[in-house]
Amino acid sequence: TSKVISLHFSKQGRVLITASRDGVICELDTWTGKSKDTLKALKKSINSLTVSHDEKFMVVSAKTTKLYSMKDKKEILKIPSDDV
Repeated sequence: TSKVISLHFSKQGRVLITASRDGVICELDTWTGKSKDTLKALKKSINSLTVSHDEKFMVVSAKTTKLYSMKDKKEILKIPSDDV
């Protein structure tokens, strides 16, 4: 992946989620440093990433905002920007 734009540690500190300029989300095991999962969330650079308090959902944002299930990494909702 490319330059990391956003980070999120899980509550237990066992997982680190990164969002990068190439639109990829990576889940890393903080004990081993190995990748647990990757997701091509957006076609372009991700501007921000956040995870819900209960860690069931993840939102990534750029020109489009997408809501994902943390369990299966499936897209739940897509909100396009209001380009004028």
